[in-house]
Amino acid sequence: MPYSSPVGKQKLFEYIVDNIHIDSKILDVGAGSGGYCDVLTAHNFTNIDAIEVFEPYIEEFKLKNKYDNVYNINALDFDYSKGQYDVAILGDILEHLNEEKARTLLDKIFPHVKTIIVSVPYNCIQGMVHDNILETHLQPDLTKEKFEKLYPEFRCIEDADDGEYHIGIWVWEKKIKKFKGGN
Repeated sequence: MPYSSPVGKQKLFEYIVDNIHIDSKILDVGAGSGGYCDVLTAHNFTNIDAIEVFEPYIEEFKLKNKYDNVYNINALDFDYSKGQYDVAILGDILEHLNEEKARTLLDKIFPHVKTIIVSVPYNCIQGMVHDNILETHLQPDLTKEKFEKLYPEFRCIEDADDGEYHIGIWVWEKKIKKFKGGN
């Protein structure tokens, strides 16, 4: 759906506020309604771009008024090297891709950012929404254990369940080598 469940999102935004520099260049991959941008701008983050493949969402949710740049392209086709983003947020995106395409997407993003933040619902079946076939969940059987196995680079910062939704918030941070002796 163009909206994601609020379950676990408080921890996601706390992580961003506590760990991401306010001037960081952020890419919201699969912006949907622009909910992440709404919260980030409320916390004074202003350098935010978006990818949204479903053109009707761009108009319906006025994404061009929210983001610096909105790219109407499939996230798998986007050139991540040109933006020099510090952070990529994949809010409720990976479940819409099969395992192979999800891995391909992450592998395309990893070299070009410092941090990737993923929100993903567990055991969540969803078909077409708003006449958008891309809303279908192609990994409806994700669980925390399966996510850990498929995407071991990430660490879980929140495993939240409100009785209706069970959601994981995951973070990957680029490891920076520290050299001794000034070399």
